[in-house]
Amino acid sequence: MDQTPPPTWTSLLWLGLWALPWMVTFLLTGFGPASGPRAGSQTRLLELPVFKQGERLQYRVHYGFINAGEATLSIHKQLWEVADRACYRVEINGRSSSAFDKFVKIRNVWGTYIDTGAYKPILAYRDIQENKYRLKEDVKFDYQRDQAIVQRKDTRDTTYKITDPVQDIVSGYYF
Repeated sequence: MDQTPPPTWTSLLWLGLWALPWMVTFLLTGFGPASGPRAGSQTRLLELPVFKQGERLQYRVHYGFINAGEATLSIHKQLWEVADRACYRVEINGRSSSAFDKFVKIRNVWGTYIDTGAYKPILAYRDIQENKYRLKEDVKFDYQRDQAIVQRKDTRDTTYKITDPVQDIVSGYYF
């Protein structure tokens, strides 16, 4: 009989910080059904933003009584201009606690610029630092061509076909 060894603290911490955006999404949706276009609808239904500029939410990640890390979701106070559009800047910062840094050091940033009129992402980015692993990535959304262009350092750009509306992991918390 094949027995799987119990998970280590580092694998549990990594799993917790990886799952953090999904947990935050679950909490922010109010445990209710998602709102959005109805089946067969050609029109995107927009509601007033569920956030305010300058808003900041802080979370702690615990394994039992041990504080393993923290995450901060913030909506910047000022509007940003991206691709000639006024945008909200929403950012999530996740990090392991100093005690856990001895086992696995995590410093992750996920962010997006959301169009203030259409409530669609214009540019999404992430900066992942997990021990020695590093990833910097930008995703530009081109709604005229129905494309998302993924840009990573030292690699060629990758283009994906998208349908409208589309959300990245951060803007998906809200819309």
